[in-house]
Amino acid sequence: MTESQLLAMFDALSNPTRLRLLCIIAAERHLPVYELARLTFSSPQNVSGHLKDLERSGLIDTQSAGRYKIHTIRLENLKFLANFILFGKVPPEVFKNYMQEKLDEAQRSSNSHA
Repeated sequence: MTESQLLAMFDALSNPTRLRLLCIIAAERHLPVYELARLTFSSPQNVSGHLKDLERSGLIDTQSAGRYKIHTIRLENLKFLANFILFGKVPPEVFKNYMQEKLDEAQRSSNSHA
């Protein structure tokens, strides 16, 4: 998982409606958009947009089933996010980028004092 994917998940969860949708999808699978809209006090169009954001972030998968779409949690990505939050486990490329930024910052600071 890359830094941008991790940020996309946090961004998706920063919206209360998307967070509610994620919880509902985890508890109640196979709900149509109109029912998700009713449960979140939103319009179906608004819910559809939020579902697309959750899918783009990698938190849910969407599959067509006739006239309806089935939304399911992507457990592997949610587990990764939980491990990141609880234990600070980060992808190597995220850690490498962070360390490079710190090295660059130290170099700039050193050069400005010379």
